[in-house]
Amino acid sequence: MSTIQDLVTFTVGDNLDKLITLDLRGQGMVKPIYEFARRNADMPLTMSAAQHLHKRLAEDRIVIVCTGFLGPHWEGLPKGHGADTFTFSGKLSPDRVRGETDGLVATAALARALDLGYRAKPVVVTEAEIIPIISAALQTAGFHVFAKIDDIVDLPHSVAVLDFPKDDSEAKGRARELVASLRPVAAVSIERPGRNDSGQYHMANGLSITPVVAKVDHLYTAAREAGALTIGIGDLGNEMGLGALQDACRQFTKYGATCRCACGAGIACTVASDVTVIGAISDNVAHGVIAALAYVRGKPDLIPDARLEERLLEAVASRGAEDGCAGLVMPWIDGIRTDYHKRLVEHMRDIVTYPQFFLELQRSSYEWVAEHSFQQA
Repeated sequence: MSTIQDLVTFTVGDNLDKLITLDLRGQGMVKPIYEFARRNADMPLTMSAAQHLHKRLAEDRIVIVCTGFLGPHWEGLPKGHGADTFTFSGKLSPDRVRGETDGLVATAALARALDLGYRAKPVVVTEAEIIPIISAALQTAGFHVFAKIDDIVDLPHSVAVLDFPKDDSEAKGRARELVASLRPVAAVSIERPGRNDSGQYHMANGLSITPVVAKVDHLYTAAREAGALTIGIGDLGNEMGLGALQDACRQFTKYGATCRCACGAGIACTVASDVTVIGAISDNVAHGVIAALAYVRGKPDLIPDARLEERLLEAVASRGAEDGCAGLVMPWIDGIRTDYHKRLVEHMRDIVTYPQFFLELQRSSYEWVAEHSFQQA
């Protein structure tokens, strides 16, 4: 570390990375996948994402946020069939699929940080089934929510929420149109299903959800090819933007190499990003990026407080979002209950603010550590 600021910045990012990689469910795969991702990064993952994003953001510039993970409502499983044999027919009615809470809360929180921190314009892209849910979260975060881009151009604190085609050919055309018109400076993926080598999309349990997934990958890759910064955020390796981790996903997850659908190609996503951030729960990972961005911007209040976090969780659950692990329509994420997420955001605020407090008290010790350039693991 060459300067005190370098030391503190690295430490803040490292602390956030440690927090988002706590393996609360005790599954054992969080650490090896994170270490695989960290191997090729010169900074903690949350801080790397924040620094790259910070450089791109400016007033009225568009940031595309891709989110939403649709899966079957468990009561929609055919009678007499176990989950091992269940696949989508492609004809499921909207009331037979549910959006997960994971990713939706953080999307609203990130949009808020982009708006209040930079006056950037968030555009959220997802499935039609997700729109009522994410719109409720965005309204809770303080936004005016619209379905058209033109409506947000001159209105402060506004966001556009767009649905995206599920047909592959239609999605490619729509992607070209949107990137040309929006000219986004960045595209962020938070807990989005991503295609594998065979072009199929899977849940963590190895089952295909391809027919009900909007083919947002085409928008994400088109934005990247046009020069936008892309940041992929996930927790397993089947999420869009985590293509750099496909070997880790194949090695460390149960269905990474071989899935349970006809394609047999595994759940590992092949769509890569400029910056990859992974941890135990995607929503918490995204909050870590928000916290790092708040640090870089010098505005800790960009991190939601406990009350806002609770309201966001309640907003998505009230519109039918489901805890992906428990299968319950509750304000939880991946089996982790509301109180934990409230504590998490307050902990992140502490991680971002306390170093400055102690720097003022103990500057000489910081100077000594910085002078000796100790590398942190």
